[in-house]
Amino acid sequence: MVTISIGYYEAPYGRCFIAFSERGLMALIFEEDEIKAKTDFQKRFKGAGFEMNIEMAETWGKRVFEEHMQIPLDLQGTDFQKKVWNALLLIPSGKTVSYKDVALMINHPDAVRATGTAIGANPVAWYIPCHRVIRSDGKPGGYRWGLQLKKQMLIAEGIKCNW
Repeated sequence: MVTISIGYYEAPYGRCFIAFSERGLMALIFEEDEIKAKTDFQKRFKGAGFEMNIEMAETWGKRVFEEHMQIPLDLQGTDFQKKVWNALLLIPSGKTVSYKDVALMINHPDAVRATGTAIGANPVAWYIPCHRVIRSDGKPGGYRWGLQLKKQMLIAEGIKCNW
């Protein structure tokens, strides 16, 4: 059985729960309720064992939010999802793109809805910047942790939000 370490970090955008393996960061979610966060991790990583490691979660959190380091990722998902998530990593801070733009980036121009679904399944919030994806009409689209948090992140990156 695989053991995944979990913990939490007080990020600039609220408390986040982090899952990581020896290969890298597996998940970062904004969830205030620790039980809900653990349930989410258990759903995402079926069959894995979990161990609490607050110290390492703090280290990962600092690397992501304070030091803005490039960090190793241990992403679990379909090949299509991983392709979408890797494309999101190419969106620079302070810029937004549309869901259609992301579909074009991965050479699947007719898969805009599937691309949106993969974006919504992003396991590593903020670091894999799904918050930088908006609708083609300039509206925000969705965000798993709420539009207010998405707006807060975009404004912090210097993006004007008229919604």
